[in-house]
Amino acid sequence: MTVARSQSGPVELCWQGKDRVPVVGEHRIMVNSSRQRRQRVAVLGAGMVGLSTAWYLREHGVDVTVYDRDDVAAGSSWGNAGWLTPSIAVPLPEPSVLKYGLRAVLSPSSPVYIPPTADPRLIRWLLQFARNCTNTRWQRAMQALIPLNNGALAAFDEMGHGGVIEPTRTAEPFTAAFRTVADSKGLLEEFEQIPAAGQQVNFEVIDGDEARRQDPALSDEIGTAIRLHGERFLDPSAYVHSVAESVRNRGGEIRSDSEVTDIRASGSGVIIAGEHYDAVVIATGARLNKLARQFGVRRVVRAGRGYSFTVKVDQQPRGPVYFPKQRVACTPVGDRLRVAGMMEFRDVAAPRDPRRIRALVDEASRLLTGAHLDQREDEWVGARPCTADGLPLVGGTEQPARLHRRRSRDVGHHARARDGQAPGRRNHHRQQPRAAARGQPPALRRKPMTNPTHIASPDAPAAIGPYVRAVAHHGVLYCSGSLPLDPATGQLDNADLTAEVRRSLGNLEAVCREAGTSLDRALRPGVFTTRPEAFAEINAAYTEHFEGRPVPARTTIGVAALPLGAVVEIDAIVALT
Repeated sequence: MTVARSQSGPVELCWQGKDRVPVVGEHRIMVNSSRQRRQRVAVLGAGMVGLSTAWYLREHGVDVTVYDRDDVAAGSSWGNAGWLTPSIAVPLPEPSVLKYGLRAVLSPSSPVYIPPTADPRLIRWLLQFARNCTNTRWQRAMQALIPLNNGALAAFDEMGHGGVIEPTRTAEPFTAAFRTVADSKGLLEEFEQIPAAGQQVNFEVIDGDEARRQDPALSDEIGTAIRLHGERFLDPSAYVHSVAESVRNRGGEIRSDSEVTDIRASGSGVIIAGEHYDAVVIATGARLNKLARQFGVRRVVRAGRGYSFTVKVDQQPRGPVYFPKQRVACTPVGDRLRVAGMMEFRDVAAPRDPRRIRALVDEASRLLTGAHLDQREDEWVGARPCTADGLPLVGGTEQPARLHRRRSRDVGHHARARDGQAPGRRNHHRQQPRAAARGQPPALRRKPMTNPTHIASPDAPAAIGPYVRAVAHHGVLYCSGSLPLDPATGQLDNADLTAEVRRSLGNLEAVCREAGTSLDRALRPGVFTTRPEAFAEINAAYTEHFEGRPVPARTTIGVAALPLGAVVEIDAIVALT
């Protein structure tokens, strides 16, 4: 989801205050003030992301119009598995993906299929995807997803209390089934890494006989299973239509068969289909790049296409069933079973490949019993949006000073996107002039110093929310707050207050090094603490870090609480060399 910017300031959807009042850019949305008009926002895409965004905007009094090229839930929100499983919502690029090998991914029967292609953009994206299939990058991406995962089910509850009548169902049980114990090792290893990243998974391992006793739909080939607890599922099409109905009931407008092909900037917002809006939310999934590119979004979104169909079964499973080795997902939908899965990287508009349906049928026939696979209905393919690092695109953009101007004097007035997800990812405009790389630190090479540049360091922990570690701009490095997290584990280093101060400053130094500077050039650090009475102890550890060096100006602020239960957090403004 991308939010385009007006010329008056960044248009970025966020929430302020205990009542979660929405903010667009730098302006708090005032819904009860007679002196300010109501904000108007257009949402492009009537899928789950677009409609839930529209629902929350209406919750806070924002006028919303939703546009869709087809209809509600016509894309990937229609035939997916419908799982609400935050404890296992993990980045798609993982080390196990590389184990398939070239021969496997080129086979139409493979769970992960890449059709032979000469498309250079897809090839580049696949290479970037492969680069992210490492344990280190997976852990960093996982840490970025945790805040989203932890709040997911509560958001569904809030929407349910607010008028979305289609229910979510408790997945008791949620079963991951395997032919052999060896096949289950990959998922169990993942379950060891997820808690290390800061998220809990509640599971138990059972043998094949117990799994079949609880779910008779499992075939005799199942030798072991993992039962997950605390997850949910739903009928995705019914649920998204219910959200749409609630949006309408709350005064929102949904325009079907209304494809938006252009977004024009105006002096105070954007023009869509001839109408003025204060902001636009681009929630078009795998089609995002077409519209977002003019606003500086250079992160490529590709279609990871999945297939599904529904069948009758003699004995309906009690809850969702997942076969991770084969990437096959089964979900009870009414009196039928939806069988979904497979992943293919192909153009979003490519026709359905019957070989992929056949591969899904072949796998299901060996894993399920009593499924009438020769009486399939609702055969479907949907394009799930995928980024190379597996993280969502959420945040505001900065629009160009001039759009679609071709004169040479306009070269250099380019869009710059604030990429609201992976710390340290950079956005490049293809016409952007390159600075000489010699003598510059790695994070700033090929980047003009007059443009904001996102900074991250492999020696500092990843950001735990939608922000970057630091931004370099006009010779100054603006560092986000540094918590005392161990960069290797992402866990809080809170043995004592001195350890927290040392770790926070050490993480700041790592970010400074990546930008080619150090805290010796700090203009003003800021110390936030939940224990202002321990001022002397904080000062002692702080002074120790700057021993033999001049200490910069500083502020110290007592606060009620800090993220993850930390006692200290330190930010800084630092001069670049």
